[in-house]
Amino acid sequence: MKFQLIIDNAIKNFGEFLKIIKNERYKILKYLSVSLISYLYVLTLLYFFVSALNYNKLYSYVFIYFSVYIIEYVLTLIFVFKKSHSIKKIFKFIIYIFLFLLISSALYKYFLILKVNYLLAAILVAIILMPLRYFLNKLWVYN
Repeated sequence: MKFQLIIDNAIKNFGEFLKIIKNERYKILKYLSVSLISYLYVLTLLYFFVSALNYNKLYSYVFIYFSVYIIEYVLTLIFVFKKSHSIKKIFKFIIYIFLFLLISSALYKYFLILKVNYLLAAILVAIILMPLRYFLNKLWVYN
């Protein structure tokens, strides 16, 4: 009986999750567009710094991501969530930046330790963290 209740709740919660996704699909598509632009920027500069300039992969990754987050703040604020700028949002975004720089850098370094190509490692980290980034932006940073 208890197991059936767990299954019923899981199905109900998954259904609610799908409703949220359906209602948010336009914002999600816009967020994916901003993310795609950001990731192209990251991959291009990462390739340039590492391959052309022979800079350290991890340091280049962190520096590039820090710079892309500034661009992403403006694009996500205006284009995705259509919110106005405020000091409170900036403060939340700064916390968000440091949180995701730590998480993404740790994941990136982990993939490098596993001998994954540095560009593929950046793509994998982006794919892994994108859903969490969207929901944290929506529910906390820009709310």
